[in-house]
Amino acid sequence: MQIRFYLLFILLLSFLPSLFSQSYNAEKIEPTLLGEAQAEPKDFRSVVLLLEDQVDALGMEQLMLKENLSLHERRVRLVRTLEKKAQTTQKPLLTALQKVKGIEKGSITSYWITNAIELRANFGAIAELSHWEDLEIIEGVYPAKLFDAEQEATFAPPTPNSAEPGLKDINADKMWALGYTGYGTKVFVLDSGQFPDHVALRTNFLGNNVPVRQAWSGTNIPETCDDHGTHVAGIIVGIDRVTNDTLGVAPNAKWIGGAVPLAECNLTQNIRSSIGNMQWALNPDGNSSTTNDIPDVINNSWGNTVADCLTVLRNVSNSLEAAGVAVVWAAGNEGPSANTVFGHQSLNTSLVNTFTVGNIDGNSNRIAASSSRGPSYCEGTGSLLIKPEVVAPGQRIRSTQADGDYGSISGTSFAAPHVAGAILLLKEAFPELPGSDLKLALYRSARDLGEEGEDNNYGMGLIDVFAAYEFLIDQGFTPTPPLSALDDVTLVDVQTARSVFCRGGVDVNVVFENVTDSDLSSLQIDYFITGEASRVDRVEWMGNLGKNETTTFALPTIEDLPVGNYNLIVDIFAPDGRNDLRPLNNRLRHTFQIADLEYVNASISADYTETICRDAEVVLESNFVPNPQGTQRVRWYSTDDGRDFIGEGNRVLTPPLTESTTFFADIVTVNNTGKANIAEGERTSFSVDKGGLAFDAHQSFILRSVKVVAEEKGTRIIRLADLQGNLIKQRVINIPEGESSLELNFEVPQGDGLTLELGAGKPLIHSNSNVSYPYEIPETVTITRSEPTSSFRYYFFYDWEIESDLVCGRTAVTVDVNDNTSAEPVFFSISADTVSLSGDPTVNFTNETNGIAGQIWDFGDGARSSEANPSHTYDAIGTYKVILTVTTTDGCVNSAEKFIHVRTVSSTPRVETLEEAVLVYPNPTNEFLFVETEKVGTMNIQLLDMLGRRVQQYNEVRSSFQMNVANLPSGIYYVWLEKGGKYWIEKVIKE
Repeated sequence: MQIRFYLLFILLLSFLPSLFSQSYNAEKIEPTLLGEAQAEPKDFRSVVLLLEDQVDALGMEQLMLKENLSLHERRVRLVRTLEKKAQTTQKPLLTALQKVKGIEKGSITSYWITNAIELRANFGAIAELSHWEDLEIIEGVYPAKLFDAEQEATFAPPTPNSAEPGLKDINADKMWALGYTGYGTKVFVLDSGQFPDHVALRTNFLGNNVPVRQAWSGTNIPETCDDHGTHVAGIIVGIDRVTNDTLGVAPNAKWIGGAVPLAECNLTQNIRSSIGNMQWALNPDGNSSTTNDIPDVINNSWGNTVADCLTVLRNVSNSLEAAGVAVVWAAGNEGPSANTVFGHQSLNTSLVNTFTVGNIDGNSNRIAASSSRGPSYCEGTGSLLIKPEVVAPGQRIRSTQADGDYGSISGTSFAAPHVAGAILLLKEAFPELPGSDLKLALYRSARDLGEEGEDNNYGMGLIDVFAAYEFLIDQGFTPTPPLSALDDVTLVDVQTARSVFCRGGVDVNVVFENVTDSDLSSLQIDYFITGEASRVDRVEWMGNLGKNETTTFALPTIEDLPVGNYNLIVDIFAPDGRNDLRPLNNRLRHTFQIADLEYVNASISADYTETICRDAEVVLESNFVPNPQGTQRVRWYSTDDGRDFIGEGNRVLTPPLTESTTFFADIVTVNNTGKANIAEGERTSFSVDKGGLAFDAHQSFILRSVKVVAEEKGTRIIRLADLQGNLIKQRVINIPEGESSLELNFEVPQGDGLTLELGAGKPLIHSNSNVSYPYEIPETVTITRSEPTSSFRYYFFYDWEIESDLVCGRTAVTVDVNDNTSAEPVFFSISADTVSLSGDPTVNFTNETNGIAGQIWDFGDGARSSEANPSHTYDAIGTYKVILTVTTTDGCVNSAEKFIHVRTVSSTPRVETLEEAVLVYPNPTNEFLFVETEKVGTMNIQLLDMLGRRVQQYNEVRSSFQMNVANLPSGIYYVWLEKGGKYWIEKVIKE
């Protein structure tokens, strides 16, 4: 009958719009939402419909306690009751909601943690829904925000063999001395996401031990949009096991993570609400019969600025409380004024629900000026109105950063995780106690600060986890002894040389630590690929590893893996044949990829059959075959970081060598991605003056150019920014009207969440149809969305031209030099360095080297000769590198090179060499190149790359000319100058 009522009501609305267009029940619409919706009635906004029929979670908890049910039994009954209530009461509503006008299609989400439905609706739909009898209230979903830090993060180096001062301020070290380090407990860090591969976090990620979907509250693997969530996680569990650098209160606990939807973050997760994340935490594995997957603590170092005591959030908090989960909130950094604890943090259904944490300076125990103050906005008297509940150290807290480094930062966001970590220590000691009892112990045992007694600055005072432990003992609870570490080994790291391999074997190193009380002589290691658990390989390590020492062990090469993505699982066990009682620290997951490519070989030329002596120049060769499109080439460097460029091509000549040197070859490829163009029908009727595209760079690359469309000519600023919005590169460009290609040559670093933005200036045109994210070049870049976030618009920057290193292109070759003998210099002359196919394309070569025992000529077009003074005829235009390799009578080999330029077929007479002096400087250069001729006059200039391709061209310029080469890649170029029918050419180096 209820469903018929809704459908009839909707039908009446369709015939009587004027009657109901302004009709709404104000008692069922949360006041802030009502005001915002009336102000902008056409806008869609996120709202939650809270049903009247709710489970009384806290009442249910009290009944189960009277039944003397275990924590596991209480959790099972609670989750099943919540799920059943939602299933039985929401079905007719969900059907009816599909018929309501003004609800955004595809936006409806059902929840059971509280009996509620979330959707996006305009004011007309909200007004209509306010008349539905089964709804208790309609509340707004307000953007969560990370609390503004009191100071920006500053780099703080690792501190081996130490623990952070804030950990000792709360007496965590006294709990460690008892053996309690959080082992067997877990925390859910709900924040801006986390970087799971930080050396001080990776061993504590629960995703090593369970499927990642049970350790991360979203569809994607862990990701982060900034440092905040990673910093918070480090304060709770962080430890670098190699250096014994302890950052976390509970360094042996596990963390699971998730990303709350933040206005300043754009993460691609399917759970995009705090309600959805909290609900996931009550059943991460999707099986209500299991409860060991439920986190013991949820840390929330975020909030909002809405001063309403929202009913939906109260119900969510009560469900978590009834399930025994301790929920911790940062108070906020809106102080020092009173009434600055907002939103979730202001809720107060009990003394410790919610549990809000203020920020003190651990050196002085004084409240930080920015720490938010109470009282609560919600109803109540006495202690229920006081906020925060407690305080913890939050000033200049060193912890983990998303870039793999460490930093110090201040704020309540970093005080709250001290409390979360303290609860983990207590949970290890009292595993059957619910979170409310552990929070109450910290609350009752806190050290009073400020005014005597509880106040709205410090709450009850500074937490003392050891005092809380003793408080629980005094209350009659018996602590569970910590698990023995006498036979404990810890897997510290699983390492591979790279994350992407080509066809062939994968070499893996395993790093582990002996945490036992004696020397270790043997250990078993199992390893397998996810999905192939039946194929578990086992090896035995044998050696001598002292107490608290770490060693690295190489696994047998993993062979014959087909192309694809892999998760490698490594387990260590049975130290000296005994049972390790703490196995949670014995497993790690490592991901890598096998690409459908072969490794490229690099070598010394086979011409070098004799000794390479000091000062010799050596020919290096690659067997790489470029693609037919000509978008690939080999670049050579004398350093592994790619900074010391020596040449380009399948054959290059090294500089004179004074010692044995290793050279590196990279295969550079140029590809295009992004929406190719914008058709007339796709253009919006308006332009956008800000915004851009978000993308992930899977490796560093050069963004050579993009295509844009402008309604009018004018100057624009194009910006490249990182995850935090920090500027990496920018260019000020005068863009003409219509479609044009912009030469950017931005060096893009590896990283996620980068943006290419229109920073300022006149608008550019964007596309509003035929958009299909992601646009990508595999292993190089993925364009994920428009910024501001949109999946159906494509902002500004079309047809990206990207230059990157081929995944399997990096190879190394070592040239061994005999420094006891110097090589004889190689000299040769040529009859002409420029010939024309329409004239005589034959060049005569003369070897002028002293003490010749033999020689090999390479003419650059595939032809070779061993004659002393050969001739060679070219049959195609281009620039050819001629290399002469000479073996001298003293047994040394050396080489030299020259270039031959073959011009096109034409009737143009053969040009002559320019006789006047030409000056090109500075050489090498990194920004500008000046070309000056001795005599006044105009000239034509071309700048050619090593393959003879024209890079820049200038016609009829004055005899003193400046070229801007700042945006060109590093390498060797040639300045070709033509003046009065005569020419001149010089080699230049761009650094």
